[in-house]
Amino acid sequence: MSIENDQASPEDDTRLDEMSTHENNTPDETIDHSVDNDEPTSAVDAINTALGLGKGEPDELPEGDDKPVIEGDIEDPAKTKAEEKPADDKKAEGEEELPEEIKTASEATQNRFREVINTNKDLTAQVETLTAQSETLEQDVEGFRQTIQYSQATPDEFGQLMEYSKLVKSGNPEQMRQGLALLDEQRSALALQLGEAVPGVDLLDGFPDLQAAVDDMQMTQEIAQETAKLRRESQTRTQQQEVTTQQNDGAQAFETAKNDGLKSVVDYTSQLAATDLDYPKIEAALLEQAQIIAGTHSPDMWQGELERTYNLLKKTMTSQVTKNAPNKDETPLRPGGGSGGAQVPTTPLAAIDQALGFGE
Repeated sequence: MSIENDQASPEDDTRLDEMSTHENNTPDETIDHSVDNDEPTSAVDAINTALGLGKGEPDELPEGDDKPVIEGDIEDPAKTKAEEKPADDKKAEGEEELPEEIKTASEATQNRFREVINTNKDLTAQVETLTAQSETLEQDVEGFRQTIQYSQATPDEFGQLMEYSKLVKSGNPEQMRQGLALLDEQRSALALQLGEAVPGVDLLDGFPDLQAAVDDMQMTQEIAQETAKLRRESQTRTQQQEVTTQQNDGAQAFETAKNDGLKSVVDYTSQLAATDLDYPKIEAALLEQAQIIAGTHSPDMWQGELERTYNLLKKTMTSQVTKNAPNKDETPLRPGGGSGGAQVPTTPLAAIDQALGFGE
């Protein structure tokens, strides 16, 4: 260390003089020994000043805190507000608010009401699931129906296609041979329809006269095969016409039978209305039964079934009148279980038409 550093500066001498004067002062003497606020007054202050930290201050904690507040411990006002919400706002997720009249009931009643609500929720969820499954099933069925329509196959033909697929994919040699036989039948039928010669198919099969003409060299093979094709086409058209005629005849026959059945029913009920005093009391029930009879029996049986039903209803009414006291305001006998708002026919003809789907 140099000599200049060992020599005390004037400032240090002044500070030492002040400290000595302070020590020699009596208690009654008051000496102002304050220093400039910028000057350190202790060793700690001097170190803090050198480090740029300012004067030392006691590390005091806020009243009531046991540890200093760390940045991560700063509470979120929104979180604190949410935690201070009333208990009524802290319902369990999905819990329904009870009606006011239930809130005042016993705890057992409230619990039972909650069970009913939860059961209703479960059933609603099940219904929604089943509804979705039903819609999916309907879409699948509709897609299957459109596939059948697109194939233009009759029910029997479509059944054969399904049977063929089952046989050829069975892996059973015997069933696979059956599938091959079905395939050969279809192949032969298609070749005959086209009039094209393929191995194993005789285009003149079924026409011995054409085969004889070819054998006698009265006709070439090609002309005979073309003639056979034209004959098959004519046979197909004839068969289609016969089917159409049968369908038309069937529809006309049913229409005729229906008209005859309706006439017999009208004649029978008209006779009852003119001769049987009990008919007005039984008419309403009889008309409802006429709908059932029309939907479950052929027209030629309508009048007989209606007569049998009328006699049964009349017998039932007579038995009830015998058991009970007479009632002047007796209403017409009607079977149990109302029609649920459905339109009630007023005549036998309307009842039968409604049953057959001809009514409005």
